[in-house]
Amino acid sequence: MGKVTYGKGYLKEQSFMGTMKNWNVNKTVVNQSVNADNAYVIEDVATDSPAHNMGIEPGDLLISVNGKNDLNQVDIDTTLVHRKAIVYRIFSQRENNLVDINIDPIPLGISVAPNSTLIVNQYKSRDFPGWEGMRILWNRGDWQQLKVASEQIYSSGFFTRLVRNFSADHKKNAGMLYLGAALIETGSSQEGWQLISEFLQHYSHQYETLETAIGQYYALQYLPSTSDNQEALISTLSQLRKNNGNELERINSILAKHGIDASDDRYPWLGQQFVKKYYLRCPALDHHISLAEQLNAMDDNALQPVCVMPGYRGNYPYNSALGIYGSMYRYLGDRLLPLHVIVDDADTEGQDYWRYSNEDVLKKNNIPFYVLIDEERDIASRLELNFSPVFYLLNKDGNIVYEGELNSASIYWNILNG
Repeated sequence: MGKVTYGKGYLKEQSFMGTMKNWNVNKTVVNQSVNADNAYVIEDVATDSPAHNMGIEPGDLLISVNGKNDLNQVDIDTTLVHRKAIVYRIFSQRENNLVDINIDPIPLGISVAPNSTLIVNQYKSRDFPGWEGMRILWNRGDWQQLKVASEQIYSSGFFTRLVRNFSADHKKNAGMLYLGAALIETGSSQEGWQLISEFLQHYSHQYETLETAIGQYYALQYLPSTSDNQEALISTLSQLRKNNGNELERINSILAKHGIDASDDRYPWLGQQFVKKYYLRCPALDHHISLAEQLNAMDDNALQPVCVMPGYRGNYPYNSALGIYGSMYRYLGDRLLPLHVIVDDADTEGQDYWRYSNEDVLKKNNIPFYVLIDEERDIASRLELNFSPVFYLLNKDGNIVYEGELNSASIYWNILNG
């Protein structure tokens, strides 16, 4: 393999309303073939982000980051907290070449998703990557690939060996849900619905509401169609969708057929004043933090990030979002204030450490965030939260300019650049 110098210098970013950053960039063309089956498709490029300014486009392929190709969106964004430089290997569809981009560890501002073949290969390898890949295949409607992937889990019982409260020969897991869905969508409706109905009746409580919502999606179509039954199913599915943050577009589409518009309740507080100028205890600082004082001291173009988490904070979405926040905070000048994490209990004893391990990563890298205690859950109650965590970005006036998940650095870039 040879390398040819493509260009070097620095990227000057001036999109932060006065905040200016220079990042060293070195691009080289790589003389090597590309295996698209093992790549990640770049689905979104944030406007005025470093990726946008370097000519990266949706449809390009991300091959590896620092030589690692076993990735996900969280890996791509959170690894930046630990590194002094990052090498992104990207295949440009427009230029038809493979390029290594060596850059300071600034988040590029891209959203990626694995190729369907890559997802299936991850399940075939028996290196169980979680249920996210199945959800991606289901939402894409890639039924043949979903069938292959789900058979790897359901028929082998492999996943059950990773779950402590299951017996080794227990084969009932979410694999049966996804296999049932694939069978229904490929013409074996009776066999598929039998698997899904068994999952809903006996095993759905062991999984996140996303899996339950998918099961209810098929229940709406296959259970006896009385008016009362249909109304109950639609109501349940609508509530599950809210609990999921409306993540699955396929569910939104079927509810729309029944007169329920997903946009009605997706971001209920966007554009409104935050529900309370809170004054909450911060155990790490041994005093209280006032939102009113924070807003009064803010610059006009700065943003205050707030994460509200009813219940304990040890969960995967929170840990992922915290890592992405850390990677962005280092490079946003004075635009992003320290994150406020509002919980009802500061105690992490008994929680799985990995579920909030990025808190320690931020501390080691001197990236500030503050856990604030709302023992009465007043903030979460006022916001009528159905799922957690939910992130908000507040401007100086206390208005909510962003609401939802912060699971990709590209979201930050899009928000900050208007």
